[in-house]
Amino acid sequence: MASAIALTATSCGGDSEPEIIDNSTTNVNVTINGHKFVDLGLPSGTLWAETNIGASTPYEDGDYFAWAETKPKSRYSLDNQKSNVNKYKDGKTTLDAADDAATANWGSSCRMPTNSEFEELYSCCSWTWLTSYVGIGSHGFIVTGANGNSIFLPAAGECESEGDFSYRNAHGLYWSSSRVRGKDCDYAGIGAYNLYIRHETDPDVAGIIED
Repeated sequence: MASAIALTATSCGGDSEPEIIDNSTTNVNVTINGHKFVDLGLPSGTLWAETNIGASTPYEDGDYFAWAETKPKSRYSLDNQKSNVNKYKDGKTTLDAADDAATANWGSSCRMPTNSEFEELYSCCSWTWLTSYVGIGSHGFIVTGANGNSIFLPAAGECESEGDFSYRNAHGLYWSSSRVRGKDCDYAGIGAYNLYIRHETDPDVAGIIED
């Protein structure tokens, strides 16, 4: 079975020394390792990236990753899956930093969100589907925190087996760093939690097979 591929949203626990940005003219609150993050006023204090990894603006899709891999590929299938995923089949529940696409690409202060952080993002923010973000035409959800700040999650679809992109502007899948097993997977087997977004459907944090 080919791996299911998703973009990586990025979060930061806030334990670094961020550069504070004047929020009177921009939605961005801090810059960490050259990347912009937004404070959504969440109870945990988690900061969320303004863009996906590999994107220069919020409306761009960015790069696609297999879970536990840190570089995009031209083709995604079981025969080119990295061997490091095997170490998560025997009890590990969270990605190591070396296998975290956010940490590998953006530095040690950044990481992929956990399943709990996705659940907090869903429950503590308002979600509004847009069919043309800032008039560009990119579909996805504006996620607005109680403090009025927001991020945009593009519906970037997925990349399957032979590098074929599908469902752009229809749905999106965002990997978490959290492993899931058994009954919580969408399919039988071992998978990882992801945030699933789709037009006219409430966002869902669920397990999905990836190997």
